Amino acid sequence: MNKKPAKALASALATVGLVFGLSLAAGPATAAEGQDRATAARAVYDRVVASADPDAAVEALSPADHDLFVYAVTPVSEEVTETVTPASGTTARSSCSERTQLGQGKSAAGVALYDFWTTGRICWDGGVSSATYLDGGGSSGALGWNYTGSTHAEGVISGWGYAVGRHNFQLNIAGVVVQSPTGCARVIGSSGAIFGDVGNCNLG
Repeated sequence: MNKKPAKALASALATVGLVFGLSLAAGPATAAEGQDRATAARAVYDRVVASADPDAAVEALSPADHDLFVYAVTPVSEEVTETVTPASGTTARSSCSERTQLGQGKSAAGVALYDFWTTGRICWDGGVSSATYLDGGGSSGALGWNYTGSTHAEGVISGWGYAVGRHNFQLNIAGVVVQSPTGCARVIGSSGAIFGDVGNCNLG
């Protein structure tokens, strides 16, 4: 869902001083307090999304619920969930394997904000002979979030093959870009082995 949030949400963002990489927490909180806030934030977010007019629903939120809504659509640093799906037809040739690496950005409230994926092929003949970025992409599913495209890189470094996808997202509030995180998914291989990771944008 990529609807433009209401102006009231922008006001809420200004109130909490939201910037990329800055925690929204006002101070130390116990694990129980954090869990309670996350549960409350998720309930507010679900209520807004389920409404007939999400913008109007945001406008109608109380100040406290505005803050919870913002908390629900803010990604948590390093909170990327790794899911691995082997590509179909993984051995086009006996000396090559393909893999699809999936990642997902989530908020502290457990809202799935965006998804991304990279498919790569690693070939070897004794040592790794090539690493190829085959495909990749991303999508956003949370209010205010958009997928803005990707870049990629590939190469063989110190005997290891790498195919890296860097997938870009934006949180846009009332026409203002508030955050622009990048979700990275890599396919990595050596002779006869292939695996992957998320959160690392580098070759090597």
